[in-house]
Amino acid sequence: MRIEAANDRRLVVVTALCAGAGTLYGAVMGAGGAASWWAALGYGFVGAVIGVPAAFVINISRSLFD
Repeated sequence: MRIEAANDRRLVVVTALCAGAGTLYGAVMGAGGAASWWAALGYGFVGAVIGVPAAFVINISRSLFD
């Protein structure tokens, strides 16, 4: 049970970090005004989509070496 809880936490943390990095990137690189908000939302979504498989790979690779 503790291993599954750690895997779930890791999934949430990695996904949140990727989404946060995408949001920050979109906000900084956006054209300004409303365009920056849309860019932040778009890149945040892309970051979340990338974060889920990344966390899955991290969880699988960690279980291989335990």
